[in-house]
Amino acid sequence: MPVNFVRRSFDRWLGQNVSRFRHPPIIVEQRKNYFIFCFRGITPRLRCFIGWKWRVEIHVMHDGDLWDILTDFDLAERRTAEGKYRCAFSIEPIDYASREALWICESFEPLLSWVNETLGEADRLLIYRQPGGGAKCGELLKEGEEPRELSDWIVATFRLVDPEKNSDRMHATSWHANLPK
Repeated sequence: MPVNFVRRSFDRWLGQNVSRFRHPPIIVEQRKNYFIFCFRGITPRLRCFIGWKWRVEIHVMHDGDLWDILTDFDLAERRTAEGKYRCAFSIEPIDYASREALWICESFEPLLSWVNETLGEADRLLIYRQPGGGAKCGELLKEGEEPRELSDWIVATFRLVDPEKNSDRMHATSWHANLPK
């Protein structure tokens, strides 16, 4: 299957940075225009979706459905008249020498920081739904932290660190084993 620019860039970057992840990525799905991975040792209810154009999102899955997007590291790639690259979403855009540098600095590195800080400090995932079937959302909580004032909306609570899946036994492939040499 042909691999798009974003996937090639991510694979190259990850090959050099996989050891920096507190919970390394494990690929669970790949298609021509996107790929999805979970994080080793973390419940597969949290997934990262990376699309070929601009989407880098952390998805909460529940009952086979996309329940919420916890956060995103999206970018809108623009090439300047000088041949540099910048993110059109940025209030104060930074010009990068290459398209790959733009993706690394604006999406991949912030994703790594989120995994190590926010995800690394959380111990459970709460799934909410508005009574009557309306709005749905997910929330990460640290040990001892109380849920929002929406306790009557809580559908389920899951331990974030999944001892059953604290290895590569997720019926998926350990990402760094498949990186180009």
